[in-house]
Amino acid sequence: MTDIAAKLAAPFDPAIVSWRVGPTTKDKTKGMALAYIDARDVMRRLDEVCGVDGWQNDYPWSDGKRVVCRIGILFSDSSGEEWIWKSDGAGDTDTEGEKGALSDAFKRAAVHWGIGRYLYDTDSPWVQIEQRGNSYIIPDAEKTKLANLLRRQFPAAPQQQERNATNGAGAGAGREPLTPVEAAAHPTERERKVLAAREARKRITEALGVARTPAIIDEIIERNARALAEIKELHEPSYASLMVEANRLKTDMYAVTG
Repeated sequence: MTDIAAKLAAPFDPAIVSWRVGPTTKDKTKGMALAYIDARDVMRRLDEVCGVDGWQNDYPWSDGKRVVCRIGILFSDSSGEEWIWKSDGAGDTDTEGEKGALSDAFKRAAVHWGIGRYLYDTDSPWVQIEQRGNSYIIPDAEKTKLANLLRRQFPAAPQQQERNATNGAGAGAGREPLTPVEAAAHPTERERKVLAAREARKRITEALGVARTPAIIDEIIERNARALAEIKELHEPSYASLMVEANRLKTDMYAVTG
């Protein structure tokens, strides 16, 4: 678990950290720069560290204005599997209402797992700001300085730097945050595969649970060969866990009949 915690808490590449304006001076020429990460960056970190089938989240409570989000991570060892959950909540935001609350609750729950927690300790310098409509933004020149500040204060993990170089990250500082709800409404091809793999794993597990003979177990494995191959590609520990369970059930059945 220590290794997983360290990987979850690793600093992000500064190129994908976003900045917003906090308190401003009376003349509105300068503002305090506050660092944050988008919900999708949290999802990517969880995928990379836990595997796409090794984490999940839900929203178990809401009163219409406030919402609680839980993030569960699957831990496996020789004794079996266990989901461990951590949660936090948030209220509606001024700009996005309920969507903002869902996104903030998700990111706050992620902080309990260490994701982005270091940003609470980062410097929040005063920078030049520009007015855009009724709000204020941080100009690109200032964002470059802020990214360099993060690089000096919190060097990014090498694997994070390599991934962002490969994926062409760097436009993230100016992009609009994507909430978990929006991500679910517009899934990427990989995210569609993840959802399908999770459903397949649940379906296969349920089928194994009601199987009565070794032959039926073999039939289940054969019938779901394609889905199992997909699960193995996305998260090999989940595939291995399914196969171990199938073999254990068969062994128990043979012991009873033998």
